[in-house]
Amino acid sequence: MLTVNYPNEAQLRLFATELKSGEYRVSKYLPPIDENWYATIGSCIAYVEQTAHYEDTTFMEVCARLLYKVAKRHELGDGNKRSSVIALYLFCLVNDYIILSPALIKKQAKRIAATKGRANEAMMRKRIALVLEEIIFSEEKLLQLAKMK
Repeated sequence: MLTVNYPNEAQLRLFATELKSGEYRVSKYLPPIDENWYATIGSCIAYVEQTAHYEDTTFMEVCARLLYKVAKRHELGDGNKRSSVIALYLFCLVNDYIILSPALIKKQAKRIAATKGRANEAMMRKRIALVLEEIIFSEEKLLQLAKMK
C-alpha cells in the first residue's frame, strides 16, 4: 500500500505565507488567498487523502489526482490552475519530492481546466501521471541520477 504524507492546514498557511512574503517574491503569480481559499484547498487535499486508496497506486497518480481535483474545483472564483500548482508543490515538498519543471505543471493544470465535464477524468489523470513521472523526482532519485552522470 502506498504511504504518503498529506499537508495539513498549518503547512498550507505557512507555505502560502512564505510564497507571498519570503525571498521567493512570487506574490504576483499567486491566486487570491483568503479563508475560503484555505478551506477549498484543504478540502481537496482531504478528499484525495480519504479516497486515494481506491484508485491511486503510485505517488504520481496521487499527484495527478490532486492537481486534477484542485484545477477542476469551481468554488474558487479565480486562481484554480494556480492553486492546483501550489497544492501540488506543497504535496511534493512534504513527501521529499522535487518538481523540475514548473512550466510543465502549469501546462497540465491548463489542460485539465480546458476539459469539459469529468467524463474522461480517470484517463486524463493517468496521462498526467505519466507526464509527472518525467518531472517529479524524490530527493533520493535525484542523488542517484547525479551519481550516474
